[in-house]
Amino acid sequence: MSCECNLVGNFGKDLEGYGIISAVLRANTNFEIADNGTLLMGPCMGDFAITAYAPMTTSEKARYTCSGRAGISVGWTQKLSCTLGLNVYFLPNGVSKSYIEGSVPIGTTFKWYGGYEVKTYDTYEANASSGPTTPVLVFEHTDGYNLIYNGNPIVVDATCRSHAMSYSSVKIFSDIMPKGASLYLTSFSWSHDPPNIPVVNYSFIFVYHGRLDSESTFG
Repeated sequence: MSCECNLVGNFGKDLEGYGIISAVLRANTNFEIADNGTLLMGPCMGDFAITAYAPMTTSEKARYTCSGRAGISVGWTQKLSCTLGLNVYFLPNGVSKSYIEGSVPIGTTFKWYGGYEVKTYDTYEANASSGPTTPVLVFEHTDGYNLIYNGNPIVVDATCRSHAMSYSSVKIFSDIMPKGASLYLTSFSWSHDPPNIPVVNYSFIFVYHGRLDSESTFG
């Protein structure tokens, strides 16, 4: 059993300039024991999450001065096959559900594609922890599907998710993912509370058919 300790500033040589706040990978080996006692080894599977800053353009900062939220969720169905070992497949499960709330840069950073708003209604935030004069924030909330995020650090287009998003398809993954790993986006969120910089969160299913140990090759 071993543990490697390093400075976070030295983690991921190619991450400089992407505004990554945190990156967390958790995984376990998938295996089954057949009725005859045969051990069927499958891939390492787990969760991978990234949190990052997503700066606005100068024109967006001038226009979107109120708080805003947006999110995308993607469903996957897991299938197992024991034909040649233990293989795991993920199939798209329905459309990508999305929402926007408050002041969101639709038409620039975000856009609806091949879908539309399903329903719009008001939501609110009321918190008296800072006293009774704390303002109540009321947002226009819209639910829909096929929302596209065109911002940094990773573009999200859940309308074309029939294939796994592999490490090689996104440049910043190449230094922090094992070669041959696949990532399936499950959720994305964007939040902006002026004057702070917007923050984005990505969550993925992680699948790797190699070995996650000291001999794993990254980059």
